[in-house]
Amino acid sequence: MLLKRRNSRHLAPTSNDSEFRGREKFFILDCVAVESIARDYNRSLPRLGSVIPPYNAQDDKNAKGYFRTKPVPPLLQQTGQARGGTSVLGPLADRFAKESAAALYLSRRNSSAGADKPENFKAS
Repeated sequence: MLLKRRNSRHLAPTSNDSEFRGREKFFILDCVAVESIARDYNRSLPRLGSVIPPYNAQDDKNAKGYFRTKPVPPLLQQTGQARGGTSVLGPLADRFAKESAAALYLSRRNSSAGADKPENFKAS
């Protein structure tokens, strides 16, 4: 017996089969790219070469309110973290996660409309 939901706005949106296949193809290709990059950096820079960016709470939009509460800004001033701070891994890891060749490649790949086409990513 099927139950009818009273409020259908809480249901997940449906998509047609071709759209689903396209999304699935992007996901698989991104996993291949990420795995390849991770394998390369694991040998040379295992700590800095993670494809998962380090977490910086001050960059988290959900935690912004905490960093504005009364006791926190003076503490951030004392510790030298008042201008954005860093992740637990430090400023070098943060910069590497945003500006390394791997990070730029993944960013370009994810923002490209043709993320599934290898010809969009030929070396310049």
